Amino acid sequence: MHTKFHENPTSLSIDQGRKSSERWWSVVSTVDIFSSSTVGLRDIRRKSKKIYEKQAKIQEHQGKSWDQWGYPGLLASLGGPLGVIFGHRTLFSREKTGKGQKIDTTLLSTSLLIQGGFMELEDHGKDEKDELVETLGALREAGLPYTSLLEQQQVYSPFNTAFRIYYTTYQTSNDVIAIACLSNRLRKKAADAIGVIDPRFSDDFDPDDPDSIDAIESLSEQIKSILITKTCQEWLAIFDDAGVPAGPVRFIQELTDDEQVIANDMVVEVNHSLAGKVRMAGPMIQMSETPLEARSASPALGEHTDQIMLALGYSEEEITDLRSRNITL
Repeated sequence: MHTKFHENPTSLSIDQGRKSSERWWSVVSTVDIFSSSTVGLRDIRRKSKKIYEKQAKIQEHQGKSWDQWGYPGLLASLGGPLGVIFGHRTLFSREKTGKGQKIDTTLLSTSLLIQGGFMELEDHGKDEKDELVETLGALREAGLPYTSLLEQQQVYSPFNTAFRIYYTTYQTSNDVIAIACLSNRLRKKAADAIGVIDPRFSDDFDPDDPDSIDAIESLSEQIKSILITKTCQEWLAIFDDAGVPAGPVRFIQELTDDEQVIANDMVVEVNHSLAGKVRMAGPMIQMSETPLEARSASPALGEHTDQIMLALGYSEEEITDLRSRNITL
């Protein structure tokens, strides 16, 4: 059962086996976007020129690990959604060229895309990265625990403590607060609001000076000791006055009733045919001329089989026969 909402979803379940091949293709030929992990683009083109395929595979069918069963559970599941997003671009291209195309995406490629720091500069940091990889391999070979590997990686990471000082969470006297400063202008505002001196903002800052490096590394602990002295509400007021982006940390279970979330219509209420009333995240974007609307939850498997088959011209007797032979649900 899948409960995510769609604007106008329907569900048809039909066996792709040989005994139902023609009926299956008669359904496929009526759609604009066809998603599959098993059917080839050549078959689709042979059957219908207007269809293109969004093939969301677990991983590229190359390399020694592509067919290992563990990968579906280990890789992030964003390949499918990204395929849908790029599907709209392909539909636009089809309107211009009259030609459909295949979108091939994998969960592995998507996971790599969203990883912070997944890049390598040939002339800066490559030697250090290669040394880290060698060290991690040696630690694994020695049987050291994962925590040891993680500590070693974080020393190398471009997003180390010095970088994260102004983009992280801190414990206040009564709650946890997050600050998110990604520019030097905002970082300077945060430093001033907290009351610390960051040598990186001085005109004579020397990044290679050992004293400067030590001062930067000690800033994290210094800020922790300062923020613990006031409440979350007090710090939020201070940061708000200074123009520093900050907010309280909340668990996902708290957000369905969060005032900010509700005020911005980020939660929608839909009815699922099996699960009943469901409150969940609404559209992540809003469009001024064609507003998005959550009309219903995703349908149950085969929920609209009869409706779709009737629309395709099948009689009620034929639909009953297909179900009795387990061709449809």
